[in-house]
Amino acid sequence: MGELDSDSMRIALGVREAAAALGVSEGLVRKCLSELPHMRLRGRVLLPVDGLKRWLQERCRAEQQSSRDAAQEILDAIRRDSNE
Repeated sequence: MGELDSDSMRIALGVREAAAALGVSEGLVRKCLSELPHMRLRGRVLLPVDGLKRWLQERCRAEQQSSRDAAQEILDAIRRDSNE
């Protein structure tokens, strides 16, 4: 993720740069703008680097928790079925 390196002096990325940094298409970034931290400056969409990093970390944590919860539900169902 070259554009999101902490050594970079950039504090915000355009859609194309953010897409490259995240490894997704520009279209996907545009489609998900309502979920992503961003602002518009004279018609240009800017995504703050720090905000993108936080968003990605939060999404990863939420997805991991969701996976853990789903696995626990499956285990609980297996235990219930084996006790019946």
